[in-house]
Amino acid sequence: MAILLSALLVAGCGGGGESGSSGVRPVAQGGSGLGGEAKQIADARGLTPDDVTAALKTYMPTGRHDDYIMFSSGGHGGQVFVIGMPSMRLL
Repeated sequence: MAILLSALLVAGCGGGGESGSSGVRPVAQGGSGLGGEAKQIADARGLTPDDVTAALKTYMPTGRHDDYIMFSSGGHGGQVFVIGMPSMRLL
């Protein structure tokens, strides 16, 4: 989900290939609570309000630490992965 949110933010910052002065069409704020470019991206990808809520629950801003960590074994190679939860970042 963190990857999804990151992709949403990156896509929202990039210039679209649309015609017009700014390349961004104004969108009226709907019942999802999103406005502007975030609503356009969610609509283009077919995201429901529940999908957006799930992505926001797992997003952890840069510089902040996750509440929990998980240790995972890499198998016979002897690797140990430390993963931040809920962001799922490899630490």
